[in-house]
Amino acid sequence: MTSPDDPENIDKTLPYETRHSNRIIGVAAMFLGLINLVLFDPNELARPWGTWRVAGRIGIVIGMFCLATVSFAPRDWPWRRWLAVGIVLGGVTYLAGFFVADVVSRL
Repeated sequence: MTSPDDPENIDKTLPYETRHSNRIIGVAAMFLGLINLVLFDPNELARPWGTWRVAGRIGIVIGMFCLATVSFAPRDWPWRRWLAVGIVLGGVTYLAGFFVADVVSRL
């Protein structure tokens, strides 16, 4: 059985399809998610619409990590698995970023 990522199985008619093209998108998605965490303010909940802003940030981070998971996951994974992995990775990253921002703000 051959892998879809074997060089002889890659469709040569598509000019930009490479084994790493999806991974570039995944790295960019993770980078955007992490930039969103850097811009996080721990006092955001005290501002008007603070709850919705935090919910939006959580959604963006989880969405970015879901996109990154899709680009790194094996092709035979069902969509439920990569969605779950993206939610877990995004949620853990968001909580870690929130914790770091809270600790830094107390210094």
